[in-house]
Amino acid sequence: MAKIFLSYARQDGEFTLKLAIRLKDAGVEIWIDQLDIPAGERWDRAIQQSLESCKALLLVLSPASVDSENVMDEVGFAAEERKLIVPVLFQSCKIPFRLRRLQFIDFLSSPERGFEKLVKTLSSFRAEIPDHKVTPLAGLTSETHPSIPLATELPGVRPSDSHVAVISPLVRRRAQQHNIDLSQMTGTGFGGRITIQDIDAYLLSRG
Repeated sequence: MAKIFLSYARQDGEFTLKLAIRLKDAGVEIWIDQLDIPAGERWDRAIQQSLESCKALLLVLSPASVDSENVMDEVGFAAEERKLIVPVLFQSCKIPFRLRRLQFIDFLSSPERGFEKLVKTLSSFRAEIPDHKVTPLAGLTSETHPSIPLATELPGVRPSDSHVAVISPLVRRRAQQHNIDLSQMTGTGFGGRITIQDIDAYLLSRG
């Protein structure tokens, strides 16, 4: 399993996929759902396993990601487990309080300088690989790298597919603490995803 988990909002999928491919080209051991979940494997299980086993979390910061419950759950879990969190500023946004003490890497002013700094920061997670050619971010297209999809939607996941909605480690842990059967709950998050708020509401209704 790769050492770095890439956390991002679906709206930022195109940029994040290009970034992941370029980091892989540079030898960084990174995991992204769009490339590293084998066919036939459950998305929620694969994401949870990768998040639990990773040594660091690379966070793509944008208005969409700071507003995403999925992303913030992943960040919260990484913080609780004392994993290294590396924020990358992709778009201007209000940085969440829990992340304000962390030094972020700026991709706004200069994506190339930002990428160089990111690779240096993640140098301890790089694999030993032979000479390689790294494609600039602007040069990554579906033609140069066939693994880049034309659409930014995650393949095989539709909003109606509640059975593949991601259950974050934080939600799963809270449910286990209170003996809650998540299969009997209907989530209010995207695609039927069960959120912390759903757990709290259930506990309140149960008394």
